[in-house]
Amino acid sequence: MTNCDVLRAISTAMNLDDDRLVEIFALAGHELTARKAAALVDPGEGTPCSEDRLRGFLDGVIIDKRGPRDPNLPPVVPERLTNNEILKKLRIAWNLKEIDVLAAFAAGGQELGKSEASALFRKRQNKHHRRCSDDTLAAFIRGLPVTAR
Repeated sequence: MTNCDVLRAISTAMNLDDDRLVEIFALAGHELTARKAAALVDPGEGTPCSEDRLRGFLDGVIIDKRGPRDPNLPPVVPERLTNNEILKKLRIAWNLKEIDVLAAFAAGGQELGKSEASALFRKRQNKHHRRCSDDTLAAFIRGLPVTAR
């Protein structure tokens, strides 16, 4: 999935309009106009969505759902934004427990066992880490509205 595909799928799953997209981006310090936000999620526009912009959107969703990060915590060094990282950010935003994650996958049409799902959230260096495919991420996003609180 491209960054625009991910942004479009999440905004559709969350039922976000252009103004709400602008608000979420602003929470993470990314200023956009409603027109630019609409162009990012409109497949006909073909406006590219950079990794930094998608990361900003995901961070904005986390801030929207959970509040700002504790300033006393050490800063997070951003990794390359992979499907696994997107999955982790979505799990953090909605504070999903293991059972919620499994339910989201099932609702999205992909049955995963506990060990298969937990392997998606492991660090890349872990020998049990499993790369999250585009189809797996898409299934999770499709199932998210069913399980998210």
